[in-house]
Amino acid sequence: MHLVLTRCAIGLMVLWPCIAGADETLGICYREDAAPFSYTSDAGEPTGYTVDLCQRVAASLNVKPDMIKVTSQNRFDELVKGSCDLLCEASTVTMARREIVEFSLITFVTGSALLYPEDLLSEKSTGADVRVGYLRGTTVEDQRRAGTLIGGDKAKFEFVAYSSHEDAQTALDRGELQSYIADREILDLILKSNPELARTHRVTRKSITYEPYAIAVRLGDDDLRLAIDRVLANLFRKPEAMKEILLKHIPNRSDDPLLEDLFEIQSIPE
Repeated sequence: MHLVLTRCAIGLMVLWPCIAGADETLGICYREDAAPFSYTSDAGEPTGYTVDLCQRVAASLNVKPDMIKVTSQNRFDELVKGSCDLLCEASTVTMARREIVEFSLITFVTGSALLYPEDLLSEKSTGADVRVGYLRGTTVEDQRRAGTLIGGDKAKFEFVAYSSHEDAQTALDRGELQSYIADREILDLILKSNPELARTHRVTRKSITYEPYAIAVRLGDDDLRLAIDRVLANLFRKPEAMKEILLKHIPNRSDDPLLEDLFEIQSIPE
């Protein structure tokens, strides 16, 4: 069974939560294709920055994490219908999503960028059509539908939707896709895993979208959201602990002043 939280009171103090039952688990929805935030390791284990944070929540509640795979397309549906208790991947907080789920404190801030062939914006550009990929079920897709994604004079962009980052990476490797839009850290890993692509492609410095990440729970799961926020705030009050987590999963952001400020602002006292 998944976790059912209750509160205990001693005197005037509310101790939250009570000790969980031995048969209770915390359902954690994760993705296999959202490295470095949520993915499957070479050993076949769910891992990543956000997965790490959610497993710490499970440990704080003294329950076993039950890891449940989702996709970018069905992740919020699976959470809402109760397949899991927490959505732990690269979930961007938006006002529209806050109508259907609740979010924790902000866990990370990034932005989507464009992975592109370096001659696209140079004088070498032929002006030929450029196929630009993006992931279904994301904020990038929302901007594509709104017609506010990208534009340019040198080339005509043909947008192509993919069901996973892995499918898009395969298309890039085969030359079927010239450019790809995704969150910056995801693009960095794509280039790191493909030295040949790294020799010909670059990632734009300017972000296309603003992506504040958080852990999602079902509407009305206020006790669970509070438990998550308590774990996060406790970590945020320990800069070295957060730096260690970042070094493990996203080392190039481990000394980022923006993230340091984000964590400090949210280091809410008990």
